[in-house]
Amino acid sequence: DKVIGGIVLKGLSSDGILISTGRLTSEMILKCSRAEIPVVVSRTAPSKLGIDLAEKS
Repeated sequence: DKVIGGIVLKGLSSDGILISTGRLTSEMILKCSRAEIPVVVSRTAPSKLGIDLAEKS
């Protein structure tokens, strides 16, 4: 949340990769999609809803 907010507030390019050590929930996938972050990586398994949302984005 802080990283995505910082990107948006500072007007930085979101053309990169977001790497997380935590679980990628559907809410986090939606936030990444809205911030136009093209690649999201985590060392844990994503939720089913998160996968579905990512495929639609």
